[in-house]
Amino acid sequence: MTLCRLWHQLTLRLLEFLSVPSSSPFQLPLFNNFVKDFESKLNQLRLVEIAVKVCKQIDDPNESLHFLSSLLSRLPQDKAPEATILLLSSLAHAKLIYGDLEGTKTDIDACEKQLGEMDSVEKSVHAAFYGVAADYHKVYFILSLLISLTQASL
Repeated sequence: MTLCRLWHQLTLRLLEFLSVPSSSPFQLPLFNNFVKDFESKLNQLRLVEIAVKVCKQIDDPNESLHFLSSLLSRLPQDKAPEATILLLSSLAHAKLIYGDLEGTKTDIDACEKQLGEMDSVEKSVHAAFYGVAADYHKVYFILSLLISLTQASL
């Protein structure tokens, strides 16, 4: 059995473990104390999928953003563009949830630029990008509407 196949099997087992609801309290320690040690050996898109699942277990907004940003800094962006787009989309979504509209827009624009340069992209990557872009535009529209209503009532 090839070493590449073993990494793939380990990745599948990790994703399977993370899908079990009772694994929640163990996910962050598993990532930080186990997965980080060999993250460069894994398929980078699958690594980001794992990190995004783990990130959902983090309650503190700053810690969540730091977790994702830290992974982004370790990701070989030139060799893993799909993983970078998925991670940037997840970062943009976290920033949107925490009210950082400028940061969200910056990340969305970076994703859009990278997507425009690629011929084909996995559906989950497109879905993450379009999901956060749609959410951003909904929030932006609502805020614009509230501002115009407030100005009209003055």
